[in-house]
Amino acid sequence: MKSFLGNFVHAGKFGDIEYYVDFVCKVDDVGKIVSFSPKSDDLSLDGETFIIPDGCFMCPGFIDTHCHAPQFPNSGLGMDMELLEWLDKLTFATERKYENAEFAESIYSRVIDSSVAQGTTCSVYFASVHKEATLVLARLAEDKGQRAFVGKVCMDCNCPESYKETAAQSLQDNIAIYEALRDHELVKPIVTPRFAPVCTPQLMNDLAHFSETKGLLIQSHISENKDECKWMGELYEGKSYAQVYDEHGLLTPRTIMAHAIYL
Repeated sequence: MKSFLGNFVHAGKFGDIEYYVDFVCKVDDVGKIVSFSPKSDDLSLDGETFIIPDGCFMCPGFIDTHCHAPQFPNSGLGMDMELLEWLDKLTFATERKYENAEFAESIYSRVIDSSVAQGTTCSVYFASVHKEATLVLARLAEDKGQRAFVGKVCMDCNCPESYKETAAQSLQDNIAIYEALRDHELVKPIVTPRFAPVCTPQLMNDLAHFSETKGLLIQSHISENKDECKWMGELYEGKSYAQVYDEHGLLTPRTIMAHAIYL
C-alpha cells in the first residue's frame, strides 16, 4: 500500500476541472486506487507515504489517441511540405527502415521513454507495415509499463512498390499480431488502415470484417488536407471521405479517426 498526500487535479467532465487541496490517495500493491479523501487527523497513512511538494499537484496520466511511432526520427522535418509530398519524400522512406527489427527496437524504445516521461500512460500507436517491428513496439510498451493500442499500418495501393503489401498478406499479418497480443493485459492490437486512398476496397472490407469479428478498435485518418480530400473525390467518384469509410465498414463506434479538419 502507498499513500499520496497533497493537491490533486482532475478533469471530471468535459470543460470542468476539479481540484482537491490536502487530499490523500491510497493505492494498493497492484496499482489500484482504493480510497481518495480529504486529509484529517484520524486518517491513517498506510504503507509508504509520498508528500506532494507545495506548488505541485498530481493528475491522471495523459492519453495520446494518435501517435506515429516510426516517424520519431523525422520530428520537425518537412515542415515546408504538404501532406502528400511529405509522405512520398520523407515518411515512406523512413518507415521502410523498420524492416530491420534492431532499428525498430532502438527507435521504439526512445519513443516510449519519451512518451512516458511526458506523463502519457496510454498511447494509441501507428507502427509501420512490418509485422515483426509492430510486435517489437508492443513488447516494449508492455515492458515499460505503458498501456497501448498498437497497429500494423495497412496499405496496398497508391504507394511506393518498395513499401507496399497485398490485401491478403495484410490480413494474415493482422491475424498473427492479434494472436500474439490477445492475452496481454496492457497492450492490445488495433486495426490500422493507413488512410483510404492507399487501401483497396478489398483491404478495407477485410479489415472491417476482422475488426468486427474480434471486437477490435480501428484507427485511421480522415480529411487532414485539402489536396488529400480532392484526391479521395477523384478515386471514389465524388464521395466524401466519411462516406467511403462508412460504406466499407470502418466507421464504427470503435473507430478513432485522426485530424478530421476538412469534414
